[in-house]
Amino acid sequence: MAVWSRYFYWFNLVFSLILLLSLLFYIPDIVNWFEDGMPNIASSMKASSPYIELVREFFGLLISLLTMSFYLALSKKKRT
Repeated sequence: MAVWSRYFYWFNLVFSLILLLSLLFYIPDIVNWFEDGMPNIASSMKASSPYIELVREFFGLLISLLTMSFYLALSKKKRT
């Protein structure tokens, strides 16, 4: 949508909220990762520990949420 400069405020808002709720689901796994001393999650592509894939998912959702927040701000600016 950004390629054509079309920013839909409500779509961005709903999708941002969905991403935020999904991100909150992974908070306990992030806490466990911190409690374990934040071991390396990028050393290999196979998840040898249960939290490795969950922490990777958390950071992927965080990147998506930041991107959608940026587009949400753009859509709000275009709307006004």
